[in-house]
Amino acid sequence: MKKQLVYILLVSMSVSVISWALLRSQALADTENSPAVTSDPNNVNKVADKAGKIVATVDGEPIYEKDILAGMPPATFAGIDKYTQDMKLQRLIDEAKLRHFLNANKIQLSTAEVDKEIDDYKKNPPGPRCPCCRYANLEQFLQANHYTLDEFRETVRLSKGMDAYLDGLWHQKYSEKDLVSKLVKDRQPEFEKKYFELFQIIFHIKDFNNPDEQRLDASKRANLAWARIEKGESFEKVAKEMSDDTVSGQKGGCLGPMPSDTAWPDMEKLPFGVCSKPIVDPYGYTIIKKEKISTDDIITILKEEFIQEKGDEIAAAIDANAVVRKQ
Repeated sequence: MKKQLVYILLVSMSVSVISWALLRSQALADTENSPAVTSDPNNVNKVADKAGKIVATVDGEPIYEKDILAGMPPATFAGIDKYTQDMKLQRLIDEAKLRHFLNANKIQLSTAEVDKEIDDYKKNPPGPRCPCCRYANLEQFLQANHYTLDEFRETVRLSKGMDAYLDGLWHQKYSEKDLVSKLVKDRQPEFEKKYFELFQIIFHIKDFNNPDEQRLDASKRANLAWARIEKGESFEKVAKEMSDDTVSGQKGGCLGPMPSDTAWPDMEKLPFGVCSKPIVDPYGYTIIKKEKISTDDIITILKEEFIQEKGDEIAAAIDANAVVRKQ
């Protein structure tokens, strides 16, 4: 349940966490540096003469044909797959709605904060939809998802801003430690049945053009790691030194609290605190360990439940109040 894709994707204005974690919410840069928003159709048309064809407006803010083309593979506008066009347009519409909401609530993020997030993504690229699979680099992610770097910076900025806003709501409601302690105590028995903390060490097949040789290499590395753990080295140390998943590896293999009903058979049968032998899968080998969730894990889950609920409420309100016109 930890946030991983590093940012929040806005799909039809429902705030959903990326990666099991990938996606996070965020804020707007200085308003004076943002494009001016106008609800006057005459002004919109004047801007359009200079900037090109308008394909939609959100509360008067124009979205241009060139905005959809940005980050797309070379092709004529009509030649690009209509589904891809529609998805890109919807993302730009949703981001405009969120941008207006964050501006209205005076949520801002500095350029330095955005730069730091982008640098983190360059070191640890996002994953498609999985906590262990990742794009080879940020450029590959941008190309696959039809982003320019500037567009992705804006998504990150909005994502982190929404995070800041929702985090503020949580701290407003649970400003006193006693309130959080009582909440944890009330829900602890339920959560200990529903969740466990998962650790993993991943060994990928890195080149599917030569799968047999690569699987043999992954198998050797997995068995070496397991042997080190069997001899008494800590799971966390081996994960940091050997896991192919650099994100969880840096955390000693920790993926955070996971719902019990998502466990596959090998995981369900594994006792708490015991390290599995290497488990084969289509992508290589995995060594896993599960532990009982901690008080901090329970607070994390409670906060994410709260943020999901509030995020959905806010998204519905933003969607209901926004005026969107497609040309």
